[in-house]
Amino acid sequence: MQKIYLLFLVVISVVWSCSPSSKNARNSQNVKTQPADTFSSPGDGLSYKTAVIIHETSETRGVHAEYVWIKEHYINYQVELQSLSTHNRKPYDIIKIKLPDSRELELFFDISGFYGRF
Repeated sequence: MQKIYLLFLVVISVVWSCSPSSKNARNSQNVKTQPADTFSSPGDGLSYKTAVIIHETSETRGVHAEYVWIKEHYINYQVELQSLSTHNRKPYDIIKIKLPDSRELELFFDISGFYGRF
């Protein structure tokens, strides 16, 4: 039971630290950008086919790159859920966000470059 409680606290801490503050969400200049080759996308990240490809070598840097990409493309969003999925034998992170107009989007990230690497 204690392990579950600690795991819950870690997950909440990660989600809390990755959520944009209202100050940063209003001013995109505060976002620390990644090098241009950190991520690429054949599209908008709204499906497996158009997923954003993350080019990182560790999970810590890869997850950070996902949130940088979101901050560069959306303003004043809230993360609702993050989940792991597999499609055509490749791992994907799916991050569900809620926009100020109450729309919800699922953003797909190809994490095969860093998944399982610490």
